[in-house]
Order: sequence, then structure tokens, then C-alpha cells
Amino acid sequence: MQITPNFKTPYFLEVFKDFVEPTNTEPKDETRHGTHVAGTILGRTIGIAKDAKLIVARVFNKEGEASDEGLLAAGQWILEKKPQVVNNSWGGNRDDSFYDDIVKKWKAAGIVPYLLLRQYRRVQCRR
Repeated sequence: MQITPNFKTPYFLEVFKDFVEPTNTEPKDETRHGTHVAGTILGRTIGIAKDAKLIVARVFNKEGEASDEGLLAAGQWILEKKPQVVNNSWGGNRDDSFYDDIVKKWKAAGIVPYLLLRQYRRVQCRR
């Protein structure tokens, strides 16, 4: 059974941008990981931040792959949206220090980054 999130519900979605298919304007989560994370954060019954709004940047395709360029472009776009907290949950098989500048910019703008990046998380959580 496939569960499709209802990102169009007004109390959830603030804004969406697709960095995989730039002409797409409909939120979608083909790997379902983002839906899981959003539910944990925004769940109306036991969510962490029940009144939060989502600013969604889709950077992973249906195979779960993303480009460095897409991740950086999404990071910059998020900076421009100025959320209070940004959640990143993705992994890689290499050093992900290419993302350091974006994280520093978020922090300088007062955005709290919450990063669960395989290989990268220990470094970022201490900075």
C-alpha cells in the first residue's frame, strides 16, 4: 500500500520548490523519507512542532539520488526563505564538507540547522 502525503493541506505547506524537475509545481516524495520526517515534526497528535509550516525543497529523484549542485541550490533557496529551523536528512559515501558554506550562511542568518547527514553529522552537530 502506498501512502501519498497531502502536502496541499494549508496548515502544512508554506512553499515548495522542485530541484529535480524544475517545471513541477506539485509536491511529491517518491522515496517517502521526507513524508516520514515531516510527519514526525508536524504530526497533529504527537508531532514535535505541531504549528510549524513546511518549506519543502525536493532534491532527490525516485532512485534517492541528488546532485551536489541541486543540494547547494536548494540550500541557498532555503536561506532566502529564512525559516527558523532547517532539517536535512541525507547521506553520502564521501566527505560532505562541500555543504559547510551553506550551513555557515544559515547559522549567520539565525537559522538553526538540524543535520542528519551520514559521515557529516558528527562534525555539524558540534559546530
